[in-house]
Amino acid sequence: MRSILLTLCVAALFSCSNNSPAIEVVETEISETAEKVAVVANAAVNLSIDGMVCSKGCAGTIEKELASKDGVEGCKVNFDEATAEVRFDSTQVSKEAIRTFVSEIGEGNYSASIL
Repeated sequence: MRSILLTLCVAALFSCSNNSPAIEVVETEISETAEKVAVVANAAVNLSIDGMVCSKGCAGTIEKELASKDGVEGCKVNFDEATAEVRFDSTQVSKEAIRTFVSEIGEGNYSASIL
């Protein structure tokens, strides 16, 4: 009985070691693909924004509206410098679409250009 159990354990050990290289190759391919997607998906754009007259109302509204846009992961509007830094998923939205969206906020009171 012990010899049968020992034989099964040895057979299992050899069969596992024969499969290991294939598993490692698959894991490496998945990791490389995931890195490429992450590089493409995580993007940022800096905008110059004209038309803001206050830091809470104008800058706050632009920041809130941008943050609600599909594909936008975060943004920070700097009223004093009249700029915005927007982090986004480039597979969902483009820099130009973000620029256009800013120009549509507040009934067209703002204009944005890509820096």
